[in-house]
Amino acid sequence: MAAMRAPEVVPADQFAADIEALRERFPEIAAVVADLRDLLLLGYHLPHVLISPDTLPGVYAVKLDYPPLGPAGHGVFLVIYHQTDSTPSMVTPLYRCTLLSITALTF
Repeated sequence: MAAMRAPEVVPADQFAADIEALRERFPEIAAVVADLRDLLLLGYHLPHVLISPDTLPGVYAVKLDYPPLGPAGHGVFLVIYHQTDSTPSMVTPLYRCTLLSITALTF
């Protein structure tokens, strides 16, 4: 059996800008994003929603909690990301997730 490249998760420029804009209100947001990244890399089936299968294939929305707020932090963020189909290859990643945007839904 041939080796495969691992999946990868990369932030789009807008996602990085969104993080910077939210950092003052949510100083531990980097840890939340790191957890999401790990879940996407490990291939866990997140409770995500396919936004529009016909016009935006592979684009998903998922809510993220912000644990430092305790119960009030449930579902604080909405993340939009794109995930490619899995393609076993030694040249390209198994799949690629591009984090497109993150928005605070409350506060």
